[in-house]
Amino acid sequence: MAETGANHKRYVQQLQKELEKFQQAPKYSLDSEEVFCTCRRPDNGELMVACDGCDEWFHFKCMGLDKRNKDLVRNFYCKFCDVLQRKGKSVWKKKCKVAACYKPIDGESQFCSTEHGEQYWREFLDRFGASAGTGAPLGIEHNSTELLSRQQAENLIQLLSTREELLAVGNTLPVFDKGPLQSTPSQETEMAANRAAVGALSEESENLKFKLGYLLKLKDILVHLNELLTVSMDPENQAMLDTDGTLGEGEEVAKLGEKKKKKSRTSKKVKKFRIDICGFDQRILNDEKTWAEFKNSSECEDMMRFENFTPEEKRLITEHYEALKGPAASTASCGSTILAKICTADKRKCHLHNGWYSMIKDGLELKIGENSAEVDKKVRDNEKLEKFIQIKNWKLYCNEE
Repeated sequence: MAETGANHKRYVQQLQKELEKFQQAPKYSLDSEEVFCTCRRPDNGELMVACDGCDEWFHFKCMGLDKRNKDLVRNFYCKFCDVLQRKGKSVWKKKCKVAACYKPIDGESQFCSTEHGEQYWREFLDRFGASAGTGAPLGIEHNSTELLSRQQAENLIQLLSTREELLAVGNTLPVFDKGPLQSTPSQETEMAANRAAVGALSEESENLKFKLGYLLKLKDILVHLNELLTVSMDPENQAMLDTDGTLGEGEEVAKLGEKKKKKSRTSKKVKKFRIDICGFDQRILNDEKTWAEFKNSSECEDMMRFENFTPEEKRLITEHYEALKGPAASTASCGSTILAKICTADKRKCHLHNGWYSMIKDGLELKIGENSAEVDKKVRDNEKLEKFIQIKNWKLYCNEE
């Protein structure tokens, strides 16, 4: 492994020197002809390909490419753009299935043309037709236990009416139905452990998704809360407050807006009054048992159904916030309002919970993604194991026959 790494390092260093030499080389010959490739020769008709990374032209031969693959280039990146600058990897079109043909396939077919498709299947049948001999054509060693007879191959093709059916042959393993499946205790234990892990991870992910939904709803509540407190606590708005301590609706709010517009046109620019509280909710970080109790509570249900504050809630929230920020803040109570459950410090000054929303949200999304990937892996592991058991049972059954 160390030797391989050292060899690669030497190759990269050599490539870097080649690139520097290539970049410093003249673009034109002494005869004022434009030169190309690492060999710096003019275009003399030799097969070349353009790099999609640097737009330079290179000879197939100089890049170590087989000229027979000239029609198969989809995207080409020279060794400098690939290894040194990591701009991309060369991509090749799929080759026609006929061995001697180097043309790309046509659409979703496996062949470049109908003619080559027919040719391939003729050779396919001829190969099985020779299965009775001592050797198979096309360089394939004959094995009577693995090859179909010509008649079996013809019967198979006649049973298939479309190309899609032919392509699907062998994609699905037939379910073993000749008796109960035989598996080892270790296989059963592994599959049971995988199923249990999938169940636990899925349950955890559902809880995390609910917590993420709660977090998003909390953000929506904070938007409404900050708007309410900004309007209610703004000294300029005190004259427009209703007797219940909240702003009126409709015409009153419209008058307030018009009043502010007029004042902004006549007065000097002043810092806009705004309340933006931290809003951190400690319950999000509770242990699983405590969080489960809150999740099933009517309080959580009410928060998840939140659309806007009622007039009574607005009045209480405003009063409690004034008490928190007033002279008796140390003994003030938030009652049963949402202010009792969250941090009411100024968001810009709350160093204790700085960036809490993004960190918790990113953490939840990351964990949900990791769980999903782990569930997929466990499911695939069981599918592979089940397939292995099916194959083994079929082999045992066929050997007994």
